[in-house]
Amino acid sequence: MNPWNIDENTFDHKKLHSHETVYTIGNGYFGTRGTFEEDFPRATPGTLLWGVFDKISVGKEELANVPDWLIIKLFVNGERFRLDRGKILDYQRTLDMQHGILRRTVRWESPAGVRIRVTSERFASLADEHVGAIRYSVTSEEQPTTGGNIDVFLWAAFNMAVGNYDLMHWEPVEQDRDDELVWLQTQTRHSYVQLVQTMSFTTQAWNFNKELIRSDIAPSIRLYGSLAAGETVTAEKIVVMYTSRDVVDPVKTALAHHHEIMEISAAESVPDKQYELLIEGTVQARPCKHVDAFETLLVAHKKAWERYWEISDIIIEGDDKAQQAIRYNIYQLRISVSSHDSRYRCIATASFQVHEPKRNKMVTKGHNIRGKARWMEGKLHQMRLSIQKVVN
Repeated sequence: MNPWNIDENTFDHKKLHSHETVYTIGNGYFGTRGTFEEDFPRATPGTLLWGVFDKISVGKEELANVPDWLIIKLFVNGERFRLDRGKILDYQRTLDMQHGILRRTVRWESPAGVRIRVTSERFASLADEHVGAIRYSVTSEEQPTTGGNIDVFLWAAFNMAVGNYDLMHWEPVEQDRDDELVWLQTQTRHSYVQLVQTMSFTTQAWNFNKELIRSDIAPSIRLYGSLAAGETVTAEKIVVMYTSRDVVDPVKTALAHHHEIMEISAAESVPDKQYELLIEGTVQARPCKHVDAFETLLVAHKKAWERYWEISDIIIEGDDKAQQAIRYNIYQLRISVSSHDSRYRCIATASFQVHEPKRNKMVTKGHNIRGKARWMEGKLHQMRLSIQKVVN
């Protein structure tokens, strides 16, 4: 075993919810449960933002689960890719705690016999705490039954249809686009905290076209094209989040931040290559550009995690399970607490791994933070400072 990784080699739907907790990513500003981009029945998607609470009838308040930023729906020849459909040929998921990256690879056969390989990587940037990033690749394998090219349809969106169990905390305020960015503005129902989420969804595949779609609850961007056997399309979804707790004008700030990311990552246009951009029934021809925002953000993100582990890692010799467990808990401490804000708040559902000698196995201990966040925030900060003092 690799003591830096939490690995899952088979998919078991009975462990869906516990593994959503285990495979959480975060950076202290926001934390996101390990749900699948394409969704799954009875999944519990969750992203909690540092310090963003709303009132509840039982107790005083709770962290408000924000609109889901992970959504990427995939359709192949009109069939929806989802793990409860078709046949899973191979499955691998890894939480790389050393670099704060969640990776997954699935080989899948559709009900009609189309075979594809789907690879996804995601992270909550430790170098730029307002940013979440996903790189999503689809490869067409040899088609033993269908043959020929396959039509691929990728649909990235925000999703407001999430809550804390059955309680919805957010209501829409506004949504719009700015060039090829779409954005959603929402507000908590009782504490009146406003949140702005901006999204870009890009690919370097020049033969894929794009459509921007308005919606008060799920604005989206769609990419569509075709793949021959052996070909791959890779799409990058970048999301920027700001609240009214952070800045006076979260819309303006989020859009400016997002455009800066895209401009830094953009290269020259590809000669003689264009794609079609469809906006509200109007088709525009746009020059193809190489934009590699994910990789640019990833380099800075990895360096930030390297600096963190230099001062926080604890080495246990001769026991890989114990080594993995202590690193998992240190990882959780970092993603759950802001490193710079004095208004400390626990942001993600707490989950810690402990070794139970009687069962001789690692067990994930998770608990509902409703009504406990105020107490936990101080404890988590004290624990993290204690670990760093010991190491130093």
